[in-house]
Amino acid sequence: DSAFEELISEGDSRVGAVYVFRRGDSGWVRDAYIKPDPAQRRGYFGASVALAGDAQGYTLLVGAPEDRTGGQGVTADPDPNNTVPVVNSGAAYVFERAASGAWSQYSYIKAETPSGGANFGWSVSLSQDRQWAAVGQPSSADGGVVSLYRRLPAGWNFVQTLQGSNTESEDDFGAALQLDASGETLLVGAAGEDGGSASLMGGAGS
Repeated sequence: DSAFEELISEGDSRVGAVYVFRRGDSGWVRDAYIKPDPAQRRGYFGASVALAGDAQGYTLLVGAPEDRTGGQGVTADPDPNNTVPVVNSGAAYVFERAASGAWSQYSYIKAETPSGGANFGWSVSLSQDRQWAAVGQPSSADGGVVSLYRRLPAGWNFVQTLQGSNTESEDDFGAALQLDASGETLLVGAAGEDGGSASLMGGAGS
């Protein structure tokens, strides 16, 4: 049976949500309806999602690219009333599903240096082993960056930011992301990149 319970506040304009469906013997059923806590108007929570896990539990990573809180990093406060707003700076949320089936909000992540209009959380990806996470910020003034995080016993830890060797303004680096299962390879889309002739380049640092 579905554990779906829908709790909607009509006043939460474009807060966003994530719906979880599970496949059973009779087809797909709604299993969960997830909102951020606290809900933030026009945060566009759910603009990007990534799911990884197994029978022991699941991790869900959700982007909210128009989040406006002014916190920084993996310890940021998700309450917009507690910080000076940074409009459309963006954020990412981590949720965990236990083997029992219960979902809980686990982490709230902001860019290390949030900037207005950067849209951190536009894209997200998880490794299948749930140890690595990538979050795209394609609208930053420098052409976009991707932030990498690693899961430690104490929680998620920022590792580094990545950018293309020729990334420049409006390249939209980080518009799309995909980590491989082990977190050893990352694909990054740069939809606005305007390099010259077609080419394939390989090797470290390319």
